[in-house]
Amino acid sequence: MKLNKLAMTMLAGCAIALIGCGGDSGTAATGDSSGYYCKVTRGANSVSVDNSYKGASYTSTATITSDTQISFHSIFGYPTQAMADEACAAQKDEESYWQDGSYKVSCSGRNVTVDDYSEYFSVGPDTLEEVALEFEEMCQEGQDRVDRGEVDF
Repeated sequence: MKLNKLAMTMLAGCAIALIGCGGDSGTAATGDSSGYYCKVTRGANSVSVDNSYKGASYTSTATITSDTQISFHSIFGYPTQAMADEACAAQKDEESYWQDGSYKVSCSGRNVTVDDYSEYFSVGPDTLEEVALEFEEMCQEGQDRVDRGEVDF
């Protein structure tokens, strides 16, 4: 699967924000008394994840944009301006390596937005389902980290 830039973006954002990302098996949300929330939603041509914990948030939507391309629109929200500034600098640095314009970063307040796309041999429902499964795995990993007490600000 060719989610290398997306996976790097999400993992970097999750590590910096100290939150896990991911979801459940459909449109139902995961959440518990700790305040951890995660939801994966599937659509006809897109899949989204919405994740939050202790003032940090992550949302991403993967959309089929052509027969060979999926675009990703991701927003990382940080609980403090210092964390947002650090993440913004790291993402802007990453953006500088992608001269083809496939990775764009904007920062505003405590949010960092990344627009990215991945190209495939062909794109179809199976490809989008792979993205959904990646989101769900990240959700479960995030919940597991919270349950183990590994996430704190």
